[in-house]
Amino acid sequence: MQDTKIQLGEIVTAATALAFVSSVLNLYGISNGVSFPILTFMAVTDYLAWSIRFLTPVLASFAVALILEVFLKRTERGLSEEEIAALTKNPSRTLRRRRLPWTVITVVASLAVFVNTIVYMAGVQPSTALFDSYRVAFPIIWYALASWYTQIPKLTVNWTRATYLLFLFVPALLPFSYFDGLYQGTKFRNVEINRYTLSRTSWSTPREARILIVLDKYIIVGDTAGASMSAIRSEEITEIWRHE
Repeated sequence: MQDTKIQLGEIVTAATALAFVSSVLNLYGISNGVSFPILTFMAVTDYLAWSIRFLTPVLASFAVALILEVFLKRTERGLSEEEIAALTKNPSRTLRRRRLPWTVITVVASLAVFVNTIVYMAGVQPSTALFDSYRVAFPIIWYALASWYTQIPKLTVNWTRATYLLFLFVPALLPFSYFDGLYQGTKFRNVEINRYTLSRTSWSTPREARILIVLDKYIIVGDTAGASMSAIRSEEITEIWRHE
């Protein structure tokens, strides 16, 4: 792998594009989950706000994982798995033992996808459980496949550090973004959450509703039965009371 330095402008451009695409995928998943075209009512500022809201916990998790990896690399003097195994009496056994935890995690994630898909198709569990397993398992499975692929040095000899990071991170983030949106959308339709009482200029009395997303110019709400969704202009809402 080439150690070509990544320019700051390249980082900003790639991060901005990735943030926008992942946020749109997340919102598209929510739209499909609630069967309502949320993207139609969004302004540019809404995409920016949603990118921050959606990606902040994702990037925080990635940063924690990166810090842990750097710490472990430091404690192991920067040696690779193969180099550490080569220092032991039985390198092949050591390598298998060190890779066992991640192998177990990958197998469990793959089984979760398979079992949840079968159970959902059989009508035993709701789609929320299916999409919840998808959003967690697919990034794990991709990371395992990417790690397996990059173990062969000649396959990545011409890669830059930027190429490696994009290969590792982007295909994991995009499916997560979409299936997390599907999970959030189906959860909103199927679970009694986000209940409010709204006063609207065209209503004679306040009504109960569930708020999905507050946008710059619209508020996306659903009825208490989860049967229908609508977009109300923000200026038409006079008061909002949240249910405890």
